[in-house]
Amino acid sequence: MRRTRRATRRALSEAQDTMLTRYRRVSDGTDDYVHGNPWKSIALAAVGGLLIGCWFRAERQRCPPHAGLVLAQSEGIDAALIAASNKNG
Repeated sequence: MRRTRRATRRALSEAQDTMLTRYRRVSDGTDDYVHGNPWKSIALAAVGGLLIGCWFRAERQRCPPHAGLVLAQSEGIDAALIAASNKNG
């Protein structure tokens, strides 16, 4: 029983060390990329936030997430807002 515990602790410790090494490597790479490409990083973060925000809103309203975007592209933003207000009201 003690050997099993020691072996398990050793295996977990090795796994933790491996994960910590990978985390540091990825973290350092990300830091280098962000410092080397600040505007691209800002743009990617903004687009990611926009997509996540749209997804949450679509989930909350229970409508297809692409419907508003298609309408906005084909008829303009005003038409999309009118259609959205007619749905809710």
